[in-house]
Amino acid sequence: MSEKVKKKKRKSKKLIRTYKMNDANMFQFARKVNSLLELNLSEFVSFDPMFDAPFVSQFETQIDSAEGLEPDYGTKAQQVGAGIEAKKRLIACKENYQMLKRFVMKAFPGNPAKLKSFGIKKYIFAQRSRLRMELFMRDVHSIALLNKTELNAVNYSDAMIDEIRTLGLSLGDGISAHSIKKGARPSKNQGRIKSLNEVYAVASDICNAGKFIFRNNPAKYKMFVIHPGQKRKKKEISKPDETPAPG
Repeated sequence: MSEKVKKKKRKSKKLIRTYKMNDANMFQFARKVNSLLELNLSEFVSFDPMFDAPFVSQFETQIDSAEGLEPDYGTKAQQVGAGIEAKKRLIACKENYQMLKRFVMKAFPGNPAKLKSFGIKKYIFAQRSRLRMELFMRDVHSIALLNKTELNAVNYSDAMIDEIRTLGLSLGDGISAHSIKKGARPSKNQGRIKSLNEVYAVASDICNAGKFIFRNNPAKYKMFVIHPGQKRKKKEISKPDETPAPG
């Protein structure tokens, strides 16, 4: 199976809203329908015992639960926030390494091989990626431990060496947090849409029942019409002037 076919199949499984109004209006509509059900409970119970008082209460709870789910823009904001935090941690690692490089050059003057072991050239490539930078910081910490005597001699303390590792781990945590938020967003949003569609389905079922119950009561029937259509005004067709033209 080609990659294009696989992508089309994945796209076809994506849930979409089954209603043509915004979410806020849909919840308002659902609450209105539930209130109409409660006001006409005896007629609904006579039609179908399912529509009893507990049903009204359960539907109200269902609406509250769906409305309490975080919308996609909230989930996206969390994803963006996690990305910004990961970027800040990357910058902290870069700044830390630049400081380390200064002390390495002071501890090993005129020693290109030692500078190379601290990743002077590898840093150019590592700094372009958060993941590569995390691995780079691990390696640099190990090298710093091996050369701690010389680094300590130029006032680069053990605490400063430990900070290399701490910042690397922090960057790793930031990368993981961003990946989790990014991966969770599609499924979380799809779950919310599923819940909203279920609310709309129940409201629609109540409306369909209401229209049947009150089919002989135009005023109440109209209350249960989801999208009442407006009759178009017939255009008046102008008749040709039959007045005889003056001779």
